[in-house]
Amino acid sequence: MPKLNAVRFAHLEYNGTRNVITDQILNVEGVSTLLKMENGGGKSVMTQMLLAPYISGKKRNFPKRRFADYFRSEIPSFIVQEWEMDAQAGYFSVGLMARKNTRAEDPANSRIDLFTWVSEYSQPDESSLAGMELLQKERNGRKSYLNFAQAKRMLEDLEKKRPGRFNLYNLSASGRSRAYQDKLKELGIEQAEWEQMREFNLEESGLSTFCETYDTEEKLIRKVLLPAAAQKIDREAQLPEDQTHIARFQKETSDFIVLLRKNRQLLELQSVYSQFADYLEELHEKARLLAKSVEERMILEKQIAVLGASIDRALKSFDEEDGEYAELIQAAQDEIRHLEHEILSIEWYRYTEEKEVLSRQQSQVQDQKAAAEKALDEVKLLLRQLECAREAAELADHQNQAALYEEKAASARLEDEEIILKRNGYGSRLYVLYSDLL
Repeated sequence: MPKLNAVRFAHLEYNGTRNVITDQILNVEGVSTLLKMENGGGKSVMTQMLLAPYISGKKRNFPKRRFADYFRSEIPSFIVQEWEMDAQAGYFSVGLMARKNTRAEDPANSRIDLFTWVSEYSQPDESSLAGMELLQKERNGRKSYLNFAQAKRMLEDLEKKRPGRFNLYNLSASGRSRAYQDKLKELGIEQAEWEQMREFNLEESGLSTFCETYDTEEKLIRKVLLPAAAQKIDREAQLPEDQTHIARFQKETSDFIVLLRKNRQLLELQSVYSQFADYLEELHEKARLLAKSVEERMILEKQIAVLGASIDRALKSFDEEDGEYAELIQAAQDEIRHLEHEILSIEWYRYTEEKEVLSRQQSQVQDQKAAAEKALDEVKLLLRQLECAREAAELADHQNQAALYEEKAASARLEDEEIILKRNGYGSRLYVLYSDLL
């Protein structure tokens, strides 16, 4: 925060024209300073003039002391204040030039022309508080006041020479007052704080009145300090009016009170909750035993389920084995039918060959019939004997084949019965096994 370094008044008249400050510099040097003057010496006037550059409009007026009444001539008056920036970053001065507005037709309604400026510098120069030529030297060595045109030209020349470092504001022009206040805010001077100081000094002995009004710490903090600090914080945070820190604090406080009431009601139920907790402890023990029983039951149900699954798998295995045995029986029957067909086929081909042989023999016999008629009887006898022997041999072969087929069929039937006996044996053993498990 900047600190006030010096104050300069030039051509300041008050108490009518009885008191005049021609050109006076008060060195404050950044420390708290007491201005001691006799009654009527101008303490209130000094205060009003010191506040004037930082407040606007009608707020420059004090009770029974209108700001415009101090400027009764066309010769401008000057109020300049020099500030030291933080961290020794340099200085800036805030100045105000005022004079009577000569364009007003009715003297009773006369106004004043107001110009302000802000000058920034690191070392004293022609734009600093002490370096500005607010008076002009005459030929005889005496100093005289600048007229309005000269003073205005001097300020305009400084603005041209030091662009961005010297800013002149015509407060009578639209929008310039806002730009001026923004510049002050940029340099760390808040208008609201100076308006608060104005409230202290509206009356004679204003500080005493203020102390009488806010005579307790609670009043001072709640009605003065907290609102001023909250407004400053809200402005810096650029919060809307419905979201100010005070409004937020009030809401949080209200919520806390509501919560405190609820907690108080809950505390009244603490004894009931304690008894209920005892009941819950007893219930918890019973629930633990019940849970243990349920857990044991679930383990038993899992064991039963595993056993059931094992039985299902065994039954499924038996069904699969039955299906395999049935397939084997069917395959054996198909093989028997195939063999019978093969035997019949072989017989057919054999008979066919024999027929062909006999046909050839008959043809030979017929060819030789004429030459062997004499030996026909002997040959017929021999043929009959051979035929009987052949038929006897064929009959023996057929009987052997039939016996072989009957033996294979008996063997197949015997294997089927053994399969049934084996399956019945498996069932008996499973029954004994699962009876022991259960």
